[in-house]
Amino acid sequence: MLLGYLMNDLLREYVNSGEFTHRGRWRTAIREAGMFYGPALLIGLVFVCYMMIDMGFLCGLFSTKALGRALVNIVGLFILVAFLSYGLVEVPRQLWHKGDVHGQLRYLQFKVAVQSDDLQGARRKLEETIELVRATDAHLRAQAGRGATQAVARLQVHMETMKRLVQEQTSASGDGGGGGGGGGGGGSSSTRAHAPAAADGPDGRSVEEPTTHKGLVKLNTRLKKAITNEKVARGMYEEYVRRGVRQQSAYEAYSGTGSGHRATVMPTASEGGSGSSAGGGGGSSGGGGASGGGGGALAAVRPVLYRVASVICAALSSIVVWCETTIILQGPPIYLHLSPLYFLFSSLGGGGGGTPCRSLPGGTSTSHELAATGPELAGHTASQRLA
Repeated sequence: MLLGYLMNDLLREYVNSGEFTHRGRWRTAIREAGMFYGPALLIGLVFVCYMMIDMGFLCGLFSTKALGRALVNIVGLFILVAFLSYGLVEVPRQLWHKGDVHGQLRYLQFKVAVQSDDLQGARRKLEETIELVRATDAHLRAQAGRGATQAVARLQVHMETMKRLVQEQTSASGDGGGGGGGGGGGGSSSTRAHAPAAADGPDGRSVEEPTTHKGLVKLNTRLKKAITNEKVARGMYEEYVRRGVRQQSAYEAYSGTGSGHRATVMPTASEGGSGSSAGGGGGSSGGGGASGGGGGALAAVRPVLYRVASVICAALSSIVVWCETTIILQGPPIYLHLSPLYFLFSSLGGGGGGTPCRSLPGGTSTSHELAATGPELAGHTASQRLA
């Protein structure tokens, strides 16, 4: 409970915080977690006090512990049942779709186009945020030139941290400089839109509002979120490109087409709108797909195996659903057993337990040994009664 909920939320808010010090990040994480856990804890304390007043201190305390354990078990069972019911349907469906080679290729083509649009949008937002960071840095330097104070010096130190983060991101992007130039125009317009507002000074001239610590924290949060979104979008796009190239090789091996059909099946990186970097990734993956296309027999058998596995999983799912549905009929007044698993376990447990009995600790006796010693035990019991 503590590690799964509270610490998870605290660490997530700590990582996503835009503060520049450890103390500031922990303060932000505690504040964000307290906004959710504070009201819940207050309601729980009110309920505990009510139970202690109504039932007595000790009885109310023990009842509260039992109620807390029951609530935790309810949440865990609900999550388990939700995931189990999802798997009963999703696993056979995924296996069945994997058996459709051409359908999987069309699906990956669609996902590559979608992820390409998401990648371009994430890069555009990142470029706008970087331009805004540079404009804020220029404004902060102008502010320091008008009058250097201790607060402005601290803001400049924080700005250097943001500039290092921007430099690491631009160096990691590598060959994304061409696309960055195209997005520079949009970034400049966004910078002008988000520039510090101007106000009328005492002499009537417009004076820009000074940069504050709160503004830098918001900008740092926006920068970290933009970098994370761009990395996630780039990773998802490259993953779907690799899967698409592998699926294209499997499709060619399954349909018996030659390598000349390659350009018309999977769209290239330029069609997906990803830029030169994604094109290089696709080309390298294509080489791997071409080298792996030698297993034509395996590629022809794999869809059939997927379909067979899907049918088996669907049958198991149907049996589980049928057993869970008919379990209500086993009690009074019907006493009707329609579950196949009931008869399976009954047959395995016949004659002294069978296989499940031998698997238990101390269950070393087999069903044949029990059958052999049965008459001796019956004769011994009868002699004791006569005596």
